[in-house]
Amino acid sequence: MLQKRMAFYNDQENVVSAAMTVVQNLLDKYKVDPRSIGRLEVGTESSIDRSKSIKTFLMALFQECGNTDIEGVDNVNACYGATAGVYNCVNWIESRAWDGRLAIVVASDEAVYEAGPARPSGGAGAVALLVGPNAPLVLDRGLSSCHMEHVYDFCKPAGLYPKVDGPLSLKCYMQALEICYIRLCHKAELRTMLSETSPRHPHAPQPKPGATHDPASQMPHAPGSNASEQSVDMFMQGQASKPGLECLSAPNASVVGLQPESSLHAEAAAVCLPASEAAGEKAAAHSTPHSGVAQFGLNQIDYCCMHSPFHKLVRKAFARLTHIDHLRRQTPSYQGAIDQEQVQPLDHAKKMYAHQAAETANLREQLAATTTDKELERHLVEASSKDFEVKVQPGCLAGIEVGNSYAASLGMALASLIDAKGAHLEGATILMYSYGSGLAAGMFVLKGRSCAGMFSLQTMQPQVQLQEQLRQRTKNTVHELEETLKLLEQRYQSPNYRPLSSQHNLQPGSYHLVFTDAEYRSVYQRR
Repeated sequence: MLQKRMAFYNDQENVVSAAMTVVQNLLDKYKVDPRSIGRLEVGTESSIDRSKSIKTFLMALFQECGNTDIEGVDNVNACYGATAGVYNCVNWIESRAWDGRLAIVVASDEAVYEAGPARPSGGAGAVALLVGPNAPLVLDRGLSSCHMEHVYDFCKPAGLYPKVDGPLSLKCYMQALEICYIRLCHKAELRTMLSETSPRHPHAPQPKPGATHDPASQMPHAPGSNASEQSVDMFMQGQASKPGLECLSAPNASVVGLQPESSLHAEAAAVCLPASEAAGEKAAAHSTPHSGVAQFGLNQIDYCCMHSPFHKLVRKAFARLTHIDHLRRQTPSYQGAIDQEQVQPLDHAKKMYAHQAAETANLREQLAATTTDKELERHLVEASSKDFEVKVQPGCLAGIEVGNSYAASLGMALASLIDAKGAHLEGATILMYSYGSGLAAGMFVLKGRSCAGMFSLQTMQPQVQLQEQLRQRTKNTVHELEETLKLLEQRYQSPNYRPLSSQHNLQPGSYHLVFTDAEYRSVYQRR
């Protein structure tokens, strides 16, 4: 598995207390006015109630200021929920519904498994993201891909522990990765072609005439402004018994900040880039031997963050992406973009769609034939090891140390990357892959940029101190983990419960469970 450690919650911690901690810390540490929040979405697969959302628990944090006008609820689909929440918030800010306020996305999850080979792949964590204008990482909402289908690789029909088909889940993770990556490459290439043949086409990258960026501005634009012309920031903070992280992201411009919670704190920033840069900036340098539209690939990606059930899977996944690039280089690229004759953009698009459909079918056939080829897998892992160390390893620290934090896993990877690279992410292109069993998967691109102020990558990096925070965690034995899970089994869905654990190991400012009464109503307070 290539894991080193994993995080877990004791009986006074859960996904609600962790979510409350990271949101409150985000508001406090960055002096965010609770009244400035207009949307709050939660990504989880570990809710403690089948009806009442975690989002409604979080509304207690806004009670004092009287802000009850906050849209959004929980997003549930295994580890994908937070990605859906990010998209929802970005879409909201880019829509006519946006009133100029900020949004928060919270990912809070706990991965626990019954005794057996899957138990070491557990983990726990929470991440909160603030979404609004002006940030050092830009999310290009138009350059994303997804793959969703009905499959039972993992589910939670009843009880504390999930039902897992391990081999099928690993297969689904890889197949979804392949499909998302091929679709993302095709979208990037289509946009490049449209920008060459018809710069004014609605699907081509469109520069904003006279657009300027004020890096000193950290506040959203006034209500009533054209949201589609504005940038969006996201700030993320997290906690993972005992680690906590923070980050940000957005549609035209977002921020990611990581601040340490409990015994793990980190600060960082991330955003998204205008389509012109994401799709075309580096493309010209990477055409195939066949003249035509340049092929998009990993040579245009500086860093890569992936959902991490366990580290070894991430290693194999990146190797698989390099194999796709190799296969694509053996096939001709689309020729239509360089035709000298006057062809309507729509005709170019239709021809390119047909070309991409044929390529996809061919690639899927070749990839399916090598899914179980262990010799090829070993060769790909070895051949891609240098690129992995440069592009992927910098974002793997939290995953290796914390374990699988489900919906928070991808945010943990981004936090690790910012902690490792800081200002070196300015101008960098970051590939993000999100996977949730069942299944829902997505891939999108972030672009780093220079941004002055407290959310600059250079300013955030020294505040992350991810490695130091990891070293400060409370160390428990395997026996203590087993005893904690036995207690969790005994009290699962039980009323009239008061935690047995001491608050000594809780960091000041952390929320924790006080008790659950006879009507299953839970009460939380801050230490």
